Amino acid sequence: GNEQEADALLSSCSGGCRVIATAHAKDLAEAMKIPYLKHLLESGRFQSVVSIQRILGKEYRCKLLWERIS
Repeated sequence: GNEQEADALLSSCSGGCRVIATAHAKDLAEAMKIPYLKHLLESGRFQSVVSIQRILGKEYRCKLLWERIS
């Protein structure tokens, strides 16, 4: 994504729509280092972040981490 896509997403949120969005970052701290994601996360329009991490092993498994955005 980019800043224009982030602005479009925020614009749709202001119309009362609930939004589920995806982005690629290792965790919330890394996402906050990406300017357009930081802009989205600090907008106050998103309440939480779910991180999905792959757990190495014979089978594909993942760990979910749910964080509230303050």
